[in-house]
Amino acid sequence: MSTVYSFDPTTGLYIGPTEAFIDPLESVRKKDVQYLFPAYSVGNEPPTVPAGFVARVKKAEGRLTVENHEAEWELVEDHRKDKRYSTETGQLVEVKEVGPISEVAPNTTDKEPPAPTPGKHAVWNGSDWVLEDLPPPDAVSLLQFRLALHADGQLTQADQAVAAMTGVEGEVAQIEWEYAATVYRDSPLVAAIASALHLDAAQLDQLFRAAAALAQ
Repeated sequence: MSTVYSFDPTTGLYIGPTEAFIDPLESVRKKDVQYLFPAYSVGNEPPTVPAGFVARVKKAEGRLTVENHEAEWELVEDHRKDKRYSTETGQLVEVKEVGPISEVAPNTTDKEPPAPTPGKHAVWNGSDWVLEDLPPPDAVSLLQFRLALHADGQLTQADQAVAAMTGVEGEVAQIEWEYAATVYRDSPLVAAIASALHLDAAQLDQLFRAAAALAQ
């Protein structure tokens, strides 16, 4: 027997050593020891593989460079066991191919994003993760909105502001305040409440973020 080296027939990636047995007929015919090579194996050992790399049979014009049971080996980066995170979503990304990280897992980082906190989410700034305010939702349930106002100690003022609204717009707002399932940030009802509570746009955004974080 003789040790030979197997590779994947599609990718060319080195699999590991295996054994080739003597070919008795060819050995007699050639008057020298000949071996029966298993499919997709070669006699020359791949180079020593450093951490983070893998050995692969080179390709030329789309074909593996194997001739007379000899291969042209190369070393390529291997990030398949690395933890990579999408810089767009923060989600863990599975690396399935070998090669430079810019090719096999673009727009990723090895830095794990921090856990989100109420009203904030992790955003990649080009070199690290930072926590930024979540975009305010366009709408929340009336229950969430009331609870958020209550938590801020402003629910009574909001009730008074809605009750003080006049005209058709006021009547519609009062009906919404009593029966609506959903409160929209750009509605006249919310505008009247924000004005009565002296909330600027940033404060109103934060109120909607806080409301969205509450159970419905």
